[in-house]
Amino acid sequence: MAYDEKLADRIRQAMGSRRGIDEIKMFGGLCFTLNGNMACGVMGDGLLVRVPQDQFEKLLKEPGAGTMNMMAGRTPKGFIVVAASAIGT
Repeated sequence: MAYDEKLADRIRQAMGSRRGIDEIKMFGGLCFTLNGNMACGVMGDGLLVRVPQDQFEKLLKEPGAGTMNMMAGRTPKGFIVVAASAIGT
């Protein structure tokens, strides 16, 4: 699965020159880690965002928000995919 390079560039720009940021290709997309922990990424044309687990259900109700679906139907809590149509600025 290819990922949206323009969205990846937007994330790179937002991350700036912070220390501890790395890029790793995984899940068919591109993930950005902070000090070794996955923080966000790009899956297809959607934005993958790590969110506090206690806010997961609430944030899923936001427009364009959906669950991260992994192999074997597993849906990890704490990660939300924001649809391209809901990503503005």
